[in-house]
Amino acid sequence: MRRRLLWLACPWMIMVGACSTGIEEATPETTSEPSESSAVAAANDAVPSGVDLEFEMVVANLDEDGGDNAASIVAPADWRQDASILGVRFVPPADSALGPNSTYEVENNCDGLCGPTDWEERLTGPDGYLTLQADDGVNVVERRETTGSAGAVLITEESDTTVVRVLRWDDSAPEFFTCEATIEAGAEDLVPAFEAACLATRPEWFPVD
Repeated sequence: MRRRLLWLACPWMIMVGACSTGIEEATPETTSEPSESSAVAAANDAVPSGVDLEFEMVVANLDEDGGDNAASIVAPADWRQDASILGVRFVPPADSALGPNSTYEVENNCDGLCGPTDWEERLTGPDGYLTLQADDGVNVVERRETTGSAGAVLITEESDTTVVRVLRWDDSAPEFFTCEATIEAGAEDLVPAFEAACLATRPEWFPVD
């Protein structure tokens, strides 16, 4: 297992279950912050046999001005790393069976003005980030609360992609955290691996158990 330290500047400031239109009550469970080895193992163990995909730990700064918005990311090894609008994006090699539209992104976001706020109220309001991701144009496969922090897991399907999103927030923090994997049609068996990777990825600007 490899560990790489990656500091990127931002140019601006995710198993299948029953459909739901709201965040469902999750079964309580005891959680603790995963070690690097266990975090990576959870994702790698979910990769189907014979699939050429391996995850590793990457530390990245998501803040454009070099501030404190770092994240410990369980990311696909050997995927190219680029700065995205709000954080860091990983894309598969050109010869990958996943296809060119598959991506893995980790970001810090405000969904409006940055600052401590009631994030659930903002993100699930009429024009909130989570509301817009589950609009009439997509099929909501699963939506539930996270463990370890306030947040949500949202898995949606469109005609040619499945998108896994994990959001975490803390009302005392000025920004919330997102991990998003877009998986092209035909590779849906990788959804559990990318969900495990996003759940094990941690923001470092607020605590997650």
